Amino acid sequence: MKYWTLLLACCLLLPNCSNTPSKDAPADSSADPATQSSVTANPDSFACASGLLQCRDSIAMLIETAGDSVLRQYNLIDKTKTLLARHNAATEPVHHLAEMTRATVCGVNTSPDKQAKIQRMEVYRVESVVAKTAENFGLPFEFWCEGTDGVWRVEICWYIGFLYYENAADASAEFCAWYPPKVNGNKWTYDIPAQPGNNGALTLVIKKEKHVNANTQKVYDYSCELKVNGKTLKGGAIRGTANVLGEIVPGQH
Repeated sequence: MKYWTLLLACCLLLPNCSNTPSKDAPADSSADPATQSSVTANPDSFACASGLLQCRDSIAMLIETAGDSVLRQYNLIDKTKTLLARHNAATEPVHHLAEMTRATVCGVNTSPDKQAKIQRMEVYRVESVVAKTAENFGLPFEFWCEGTDGVWRVEICWYIGFLYYENAADASAEFCAWYPPKVNGNKWTYDIPAQPGNNGALTLVIKKEKHVNANTQKVYDYSCELKVNGKTLKGGAIRGTANVLGEIVPGQH
């Protein structure tokens, strides 16, 4: 599924590993769901798509998902002029150019080939834009780590080729290419080397042991310890359905 990795990188021109935030929303930054453009197309002909949304400046792209699989990619033309603002509102306070939200949009598919993997949609109605979570992610992932303080997380997903770290405490984020972990029994260690554009090396250790969030009392089957930017952060981890060593091999997981 590295095909989708390339699409993700090419569409938003992402570096291999970056902590560069996206630009602020344009002057028309209303996030009111009721604020929509005047519909110039027939609403009866609208099709809707739900999936992972990325927005940056005038670029918007949605990876449509269903049943933990990618259906297609939509390059969006936002006729409502609200999509970026709603995306930014859902990702507060971090506006990293690689950050995704979960969205449902409706409009007109203007692609000449409706069977192609990449489609084009003019969006006339935005049904919803919400923060991405482990529960609504919609694709196989290896691990989803959450800090005890509730302000940081790490997402690891080979399926679309990334490891994403975000910390709301200092509004920082890092997006890195996927790396396989070192596996030692029930311990997984991800060592991400320092690369241009990020703040340095990142080390994440995940263990198969119970972890209870002292603040929320949420119980995790895995613990995690993250070392990044000179800090050591602890939390719990959720294991997804993907093989931690890459492409899923039947009978291996």
